[in-house]
Amino acid sequence: MTCSLIRPAALAGTALALACSLGVAPVARADLIAEESFVYVAGTTVDGQTGGSGWSGPWRTGQTSFFTASAAITGAPAVGETGGAMRISGSGRIFRAIDTSAGSPAAVAGLVQSHAAMFFGTIDGLGAPGTTVWVGMLVTGGSGTSGDETQYHFYDGARTDASSLALGDMNKDGEVVAMLRGGGVADWGFERTCSHSTCSGPTAGGFWSTTPFGGTHWSVTRYVFGASTTDITMWIDPAPGTTPPDDASAVLLTPFGGGTAVRTTSVPPMFFDTIAPNASGDFGYAVDEIRIGTTFADLSGGVIGPVDGGVPTDAGGGADAGGATDGGTAGTDAGSMGTDAGTTPTDSGTPTGDAGTGHADASADGGTGVASSGCGCTVPGNEGALHGSGVAVCAALGAACVARRRKRHARS
Repeated sequence: MTCSLIRPAALAGTALALACSLGVAPVARADLIAEESFVYVAGTTVDGQTGGSGWSGPWRTGQTSFFTASAAITGAPAVGETGGAMRISGSGRIFRAIDTSAGSPAAVAGLVQSHAAMFFGTIDGLGAPGTTVWVGMLVTGGSGTSGDETQYHFYDGARTDASSLALGDMNKDGEVVAMLRGGGVADWGFERTCSHSTCSGPTAGGFWSTTPFGGTHWSVTRYVFGASTTDITMWIDPAPGTTPPDDASAVLLTPFGGGTAVRTTSVPPMFFDTIAPNASGDFGYAVDEIRIGTTFADLSGGVIGPVDGGVPTDAGGGADAGGATDGGTAGTDAGSMGTDAGTTPTDSGTPTGDAGTGHADASADGGTGVASSGCGCTVPGNEGALHGSGVAVCAALGAACVARRRKRHARS
């Protein structure tokens, strides 16, 4: 049995089709809703640029010289970075709208709902109750000094006409949430900004940690949308991979006015359709690899993470993604999977991994013997954040294939 994970051209960057010769139920789909890697000429303005995918238009700002393409962020966690970054060297905001139209990645994933926005009437936005959105972004710089804003915002509708863009950091109609850190606070956190967007339910306001902002980090946030609340959970530098970080490792946040510190904060329900990074001055702040998805794996850029105690690996690089279990040793076979057809799998066998073609180790457990039974699993490299999900699926399908072959052998 050979299982292939295929990205149809019509759905590139949004969804994957799983083609497999086994009759099995389909698995839950992960979707990269929007992404931006800032693959632009260094030193040029990001205003008007249209790179990435999942957006409904270009980047727009009234402060064109403050938002420029730069070299990639160095020393950042490895999340499959490509291209450069966006440096923010002055006070202002830059906006980009997420595609919420029919047939868009967001709509296909079921995230979009029509609703009443404070300043824009009835519009569509991400935030349908019962759905979850993950947002990841590499960030660097920021002094961590109170009053130095280094943030990104989500908007429920935004004004991007010339006169509104000229307002810079005061262009706030539609702002729903301000992430990372803001004026008057030196630490990681966020603010649910009800003076600029519709709010109801729990008390809104700012929620802050005791971790000073600054340095180079991977910011990851999960938004769980409900009918009466949105639950927000933040992580700083979680290990990238297909397995989401534990809630116990999330940032502890305390209401700005005092109260109990919690790792998941419930705020008034929210929708958004636009992202807007900003700063209030030149603090060496830059952002890169903006990714919005429905799972944590969508944010990880093809890094599949630890498997059976192994270290994170790039799913497209062909490293052995599995460690040993059941007494086996880590796979070191540099050949392709499924070439050893003459060995009967045993629980003490040595798993083999493909170190040359971007295939993950399909038999991390020596007892499954997937690679040595002719039930190899093929997942093409360079499939991005969703590659790891395909590895897990194919490994499971391969194990089922082995089980059937063992039954046939027993009957014979």
